[in-house]
Amino acid sequence: MLIDDKNKFLFIHIPKNAGSSMRIMLEKMGGRQLKDFDTHVPCSTLKEFTPDKFNEYFKFAFVRNPWDRLYSMYKLTVRRGWCSSNVPFSKWIHMDAITEACKFQEPIVPIQQKPQVNWIMDSAGNSMVDFIGRFESLNDDFNKICQRLNTTNNLMNINASPGKHYKEAYDTTSKKFVERYYEKDIETFKYVF
Repeated sequence: MLIDDKNKFLFIHIPKNAGSSMRIMLEKMGGRQLKDFDTHVPCSTLKEFTPDKFNEYFKFAFVRNPWDRLYSMYKLTVRRGWCSSNVPFSKWIHMDAITEACKFQEPIVPIQQKPQVNWIMDSAGNSMVDFIGRFESLNDDFNKICQRLNTTNNLMNINASPGKHYKEAYDTTSKKFVERYYEKDIETFKYVF
């Protein structure tokens, strides 16, 4: 989460949606992390602790295809050594196996794997942000943000997960797992495998 009092925006950083890339650029504009807040803070928490700014500022977030997002998260945990590359994606994908198979000091990945609607929707399913961009159209959607903030898009590619396409990583069981676990994301943002 980043806030910029000069440009009056709040960026809701949903994990594995190019947020680190956006963060670098937005920090150069003056965006900063709120003291005592984590990088990934849901809108409901921000609204509770900064109601005036939350209501006044331009709020935006980016979402990503849940199958792609979860596979990208897996590759990141392996690349950073949080999880052994010997743990196959088909095992890792099940939430209980993540904490069992990976070396965490705290359960950061299960928190980051929350459905995206949890970050930006209220309990009634209404969006709490002014703009929802898509990872799949990152540059075009980020250009819209930059126009709104009166700046140019200098987005860099940070934390990209190289390797095979996400569709190649899934079997029938893991595909259905994502369909069930991220049902609200799939329905709300109209994603398909």
